[in-house]
Amino acid sequence: MRKRLGIIALVAFGAMMVHAPIAEASSEVTDFGSIEGLPVSEDSLSSELLLRGAKTAFMSGGGDGYRIVGEWDDKNGRRVVMRERARSKIQSKHGLSANAPRVVTQYAPKIETFNGGDRVEYRLPMDHIRCEGWGPTRKCRKLETRDVLAVVGFNKVTDGRPYGVVTTYCPWVEGRCPDWVINSPQLK
Repeated sequence: MRKRLGIIALVAFGAMMVHAPIAEASSEVTDFGSIEGLPVSEDSLSSELLLRGAKTAFMSGGGDGYRIVGEWDDKNGRRVVMRERARSKIQSKHGLSANAPRVVTQYAPKIETFNGGDRVEYRLPMDHIRCEGWGPTRKCRKLETRDVLAVVGFNKVTDGRPYGVVTTYCPWVEGRCPDWVINSPQLK
Protein backbone atom coordinates (compact mmCIF):
# COMPACT_ATOMS: atom_id res chain seq x y z
CA MET A 1 0.00 0.00 0.00
CA ARG A 2 2.80 2.42 0.92
CA LYS A 3 4.57 1.88 -2.40
CA ARG A 4 1.33 2.47 -4.36
CA LEU A 5 0.66 5.65 -2.36
CA GLY A 6 4.15 6.92 -3.22
CA ILE A 7 3.61 6.23 -6.92
CA ILE A 8 0.25 8.00 -6.91
CA ALA A 9 1.77 10.91 -5.01
CA LEU A 10 4.69 11.25 -7.43
CA VAL A 11 2.37 11.13 -10.44
CA ALA A 12 0.12 13.76 -8.89
CA PHE A 13 3.07 15.86 -7.73
CA GLY A 14 4.60 15.81 -11.19
CA ALA A 15 1.30 16.85 -12.78
CA MET A 16 0.78 19.69 -10.33
CA MET A 17 4.30 21.08 -9.87
CA VAL A 18 5.80 21.06 -13.35
CA HIS A 19 6.54 24.79 -13.34
CA ALA A 20 7.84 25.08 -9.73
CA PRO A 21 11.45 26.26 -9.40
CA ILE A 22 13.67 23.54 -7.89
CA ALA A 23 15.00 25.79 -5.11
CA GLU A 24 11.49 26.40 -3.80
CA ALA A 25 10.37 22.80 -4.30
CA SER A 26 12.89 21.37 -1.81
CA SER A 27 10.58 22.25 1.07
CA GLU A 28 7.36 22.04 -0.93
CA VAL A 29 4.21 20.73 0.76
CA THR A 30 1.56 19.38 -1.59
CA ASP A 31 -2.02 18.43 -0.73
CA PHE A 32 -4.21 16.50 -3.14
CA GLY A 33 -6.99 13.93 -3.22
CA SER A 34 -6.52 10.36 -4.33
CA ILE A 35 -9.08 7.68 -5.11
CA GLU A 36 -7.61 4.28 -4.26
CA GLY A 37 -7.38 1.97 -7.25
CA LEU A 38 -8.32 4.66 -9.79
CA PRO A 39 -5.65 5.75 -12.29
CA VAL A 40 -5.10 9.39 -13.15
CA SER A 41 -7.56 10.29 -15.90
CA GLU A 42 -6.68 12.45 -18.86
CA ASP A 43 -10.25 12.39 -20.11
CA SER A 44 -12.24 15.60 -19.81
CA LEU A 45 -15.82 16.28 -20.74
CA SER A 46 -16.22 19.23 -22.82
CA SER A 47 -31.09 23.71 -5.11
CA GLU A 48 -28.06 21.66 -3.58
CA LEU A 49 -29.99 18.38 -3.75
CA LEU A 50 -32.75 17.25 -6.08
CA LEU A 51 -35.82 17.32 -3.87
CA ARG A 52 -37.45 13.96 -3.40
CA GLY A 53 -40.48 13.85 -5.66
CA ALA A 54 -39.43 16.86 -7.71
CA LYS A 55 -41.82 17.53 -10.55
CA THR A 56 -40.67 17.40 -14.15
CA ALA A 57 -42.45 20.72 -14.60
CA PHE A 58 -39.30 22.28 -13.08
CA MET A 59 -37.72 21.76 -16.48
CA SER A 60 -40.35 23.61 -18.46
CA GLY A 61 -38.99 26.51 -20.42
CA GLY A 62 -36.10 24.66 -22.03
CA GLY A 63 -33.39 27.33 -22.11
CA ASP A 64 -29.70 26.81 -22.69
CA GLY A 65 -29.14 25.85 -19.04
CA TYR A 66 -30.85 22.55 -19.78
CA ARG A 67 -28.83 21.75 -22.90
CA ILE A 68 -27.08 18.39 -22.57
CA VAL A 69 -23.30 18.90 -22.59
CA GLY A 70 -22.15 15.36 -21.79
CA GLU A 71 -23.34 11.83 -21.16
CA TRP A 72 -21.86 8.51 -20.01
CA ASP A 73 -22.87 5.26 -18.30
CA ASP A 74 -22.67 5.01 -14.51
CA LYS A 75 -21.18 2.10 -12.57
CA ASN A 76 -24.37 0.05 -13.07
CA GLY A 77 -24.82 0.84 -16.78
CA ARG A 78 -27.48 3.58 -16.40
CA ARG A 79 -27.14 6.50 -18.81
CA VAL A 80 -26.24 9.75 -17.02
CA VAL A 81 -26.57 13.13 -18.71
CA MET A 82 -24.92 16.40 -17.74
CA ARG A 83 -26.79 19.61 -18.48
CA GLU A 84 -25.21 23.04 -18.83
CA ARG A 85 -26.74 24.42 -15.62
CA ALA A 86 -25.38 21.57 -13.46
CA ARG A 87 -21.93 21.75 -15.05
CA SER A 88 -21.77 25.49 -14.44
CA LYS A 89 -22.83 25.11 -10.80
CA ILE A 90 -20.35 22.30 -10.12
CA GLN A 91 -17.50 24.36 -11.56
CA SER A 92 -18.38 27.78 -10.11
CA LYS A 93 -19.93 26.97 -6.72
CA HIS A 94 -18.05 23.80 -5.77
CA GLY A 95 -14.80 24.34 -7.71
CA LEU A 96 -14.82 20.86 -9.24
CA SER A 97 -14.11 20.00 -12.87
CA ALA A 98 -16.85 18.98 -15.27
CA ASN A 99 -15.25 15.51 -15.22
CA ALA A 100 -15.86 15.01 -11.46
CA PRO A 101 -19.50 13.80 -11.78
CA ARG A 102 -18.46 11.18 -14.34
CA VAL A 103 -15.68 9.84 -12.12
CA VAL A 104 -17.93 9.74 -9.03
CA THR A 105 -20.84 8.01 -10.81
CA GLN A 106 -18.58 5.45 -12.49
CA TYR A 107 -16.43 4.49 -9.49
CA ALA A 108 -18.53 5.11 -6.36
CA PRO A 109 -18.68 2.07 -4.08
CA LYS A 110 -21.63 3.56 -2.16
CA ILE A 111 -24.82 4.10 -4.17
CA GLU A 112 -28.20 4.97 -2.61
CA THR A 113 -31.47 5.09 -4.53
CA PHE A 114 -34.54 7.19 -3.64
CA ASN A 115 -38.00 7.74 -5.17
CA GLY A 116 -38.14 4.32 -6.79
CA GLY A 117 -34.88 4.96 -8.65
CA ASP A 118 -35.61 8.51 -9.84
CA ARG A 119 -32.92 9.97 -7.57
CA VAL A 120 -29.55 8.34 -6.99
CA GLU A 121 -26.72 9.46 -4.71
CA TYR A 122 -23.20 8.25 -5.45
CA ARG A 123 -20.53 8.53 -2.72
CA LEU A 124 -16.90 8.17 -3.70
CA PRO A 125 -14.31 8.10 -0.90
CA MET A 126 -11.27 10.27 -1.53
CA ASP A 127 -8.06 10.16 0.48
CA HIS A 128 -6.46 13.46 1.52
CA ILE A 129 -2.74 12.99 0.83
CA ARG A 130 -0.01 15.36 2.02
CA CYS A 131 3.49 15.12 0.58
CA GLU A 132 6.53 16.96 1.91
CA GLY A 133 10.08 17.21 0.64
CA TRP A 134 11.64 16.58 -2.74
CA GLY A 135 13.18 13.61 -4.55
CA PRO A 136 14.32 10.67 -2.40
CA THR A 137 13.46 12.53 0.82
CA ARG A 138 9.87 13.14 -0.27
CA LYS A 139 7.36 11.57 2.10
CA CYS A 140 3.60 11.25 1.61
CA ARG A 141 0.95 10.31 4.14
CA LYS A 142 -2.82 9.95 4.24
CA LEU A 143 -4.47 12.53 6.49
CA GLU A 144 -8.14 11.60 6.13
CA THR A 145 -10.76 10.05 3.86
CA ARG A 146 -13.89 11.99 2.87
CA ASP A 147 -16.72 11.28 0.42
CA VAL A 148 -17.41 13.29 -2.72
CA LEU A 149 -21.16 13.14 -3.46
CA ALA A 150 -22.86 13.20 -6.86
CA VAL A 151 -26.65 13.44 -7.10
CA VAL A 152 -28.37 12.33 -10.32
CA GLY A 153 -32.05 12.60 -11.25
CA PHE A 154 -33.25 9.84 -13.56
CA ASN A 155 -36.78 11.25 -13.82
CA LYS A 156 -37.74 12.17 -17.39
CA VAL A 157 -38.18 15.85 -18.14
CA THR A 158 -39.82 17.80 -20.96
CA ASP A 159 -37.19 16.88 -23.55
CA GLY A 160 -37.86 13.18 -22.88
CA ARG A 161 -34.39 12.62 -21.39
CA PRO A 162 -33.46 12.15 -17.73
CA TYR A 163 -32.89 15.28 -15.65
CA GLY A 164 -29.30 14.12 -15.18
CA VAL A 165 -26.61 15.35 -12.82
CA VAL A 166 -28.06 17.67 -10.20
CA THR A 167 -24.79 18.42 -8.44
CA THR A 168 -21.45 17.03 -7.33
CA TYR A 169 -19.94 18.44 -4.15
CA CYS A 170 -18.16 17.86 -0.85
CA PRO A 171 -20.98 17.35 1.69
CA TRP A 172 -18.81 18.11 4.73
CA VAL A 173 -18.15 21.74 3.68
CA GLU A 174 -20.37 24.62 2.63
CA GLY A 175 -19.80 25.83 -0.94
CA ARG A 176 -16.39 25.25 -2.52
CA CYS A 177 -14.62 21.91 -2.03
CA PRO A 178 -11.21 22.04 -0.33
CA ASP A 179 -8.22 22.49 -2.64
CA TRP A 180 -6.98 18.96 -1.94
CA VAL A 181 -10.16 17.60 -3.58
CA ILE A 182 -10.11 20.12 -6.43
CA ASN A 183 -6.44 19.31 -7.11
CA SER A 184 -7.01 15.56 -7.34
CA PRO A 185 -5.52 14.45 -10.66
CA GLN A 186 -8.19 11.75 -10.84
CA LEU A 187 -11.03 14.31 -10.95
CA LYS A 188 -9.43 16.57 -13.58
